[in-house]
Amino acid sequence: TQEPSYRKYLAGGFPTPSGKVEFYSKRMLDYGYDPVPSFTEPSESYNSPPEVVSKYPHMLTISARLIEYYHSQLRGIPSLQERIPEPMVEIHTSLAQELGVSHGDILDLETRRGRIQVKAEVNEVTHPRILQMIEGWSEANMNILTDDEHLDPISGFPPLRSMLCRISKIHIGTQPALATNKGCRIK
Repeated sequence: TQEPSYRKYLAGGFPTPSGKVEFYSKRMLDYGYDPVPSFTEPSESYNSPPEVVSKYPHMLTISARLIEYYHSQLRGIPSLQERIPEPMVEIHTSLAQELGVSHGDILDLETRRGRIQVKAEVNEVTHPRILQMIEGWSEANMNILTDDEHLDPISGFPPLRSMLCRISKIHIGTQPALATNKGCRIK
């Protein structure tokens, strides 16, 4: 077995036209983009119009990953299902208390595009103003929540880490997890 090599850039430079770290990218300029990285406000944020923020007062970030699963793969392995058996959204203890949510409650999680039902995972780790959705569950399909109109102009990727949302507690035993998108129910 070959030993891993580190700090390869010392011998060969970086994989850029100059061989150096570039904050100004001629490559980006050649493709018609700003050659210097800059911040662009997400399509949804706490700076969105007040009427939107008042209806969807929380920030949702999706694409958190679990060590047990790789995206939507490996969900059928019984030993992994025992560890993480169902979809969940992580919520900080302080926000959960404010909303009357307890660990294990079923929540209706809604964005302007759709809604899904997930179990509350209350913890001290998640940021107090952000809900974190774990991806990869067909019964709580995050794509229903995702903005597919405001894509990153370079990568074409949707804004998975900045979606305004609202949550409400569902009374225990009312119905199984479902997802809705523009009037279509998916069970």
